[in-house]
Amino acid sequence: GRLSGDLERITSGTALREYPMLSSDGSRVAYSSSQQGRMAIWIRDPATSQEFRVGSGGLVQRYPVLNHSNSKVAFSVYEPSGKRAVFTYTFDGMAKKVCDDCLRATDWSKDDRKLLTFGGNPYRVSALDLASLQSTTLFDQPPYSLLYARFSPDNQWISFTARTGPNLARIVIARS
Repeated sequence: GRLSGDLERITSGTALREYPMLSSDGSRVAYSSSQQGRMAIWIRDPATSQEFRVGSGGLVQRYPVLNHSNSKVAFSVYEPSGKRAVFTYTFDGMAKKVCDDCLRATDWSKDDRKLLTFGGNPYRVSALDLASLQSTTLFDQPPYSLLYARFSPDNQWISFTARTGPNLARIVIARS
């Protein structure tokens, strides 16, 4: 694409803001921010500049991933036990824990029925069925850590990163 128009700042203040994700239709931006203390997920409408915080729990939230129908966001929550879990939040105000053993969600299937996640040691890529909350390992290749999986536009392929050394990684694709 080409940049059309001037750059426009959409946030202000000294709070930390990270991991922005723009919805496929451009109507929402999800990001992590410390603007009210602990890191939390925020949703912003770029057209109106209105924003809201996802959920109200006091736990650290990071790594938002918007779904394709633009009705939900998945994100990681750092729990008091020291572990991370994946939650989803619907824009009608409902938060739900969907995975205890996942570090992070990285993409939604085009029908919004599955989440790609990674977790384990070494990391492995899994698909989480959101109806049954059953997770299925898709790719596991010890000693390599596999992470950051994304569906292709037709859901037929999955790309992911394979860490092959401390400062070395490869981008891999495989049939889903």
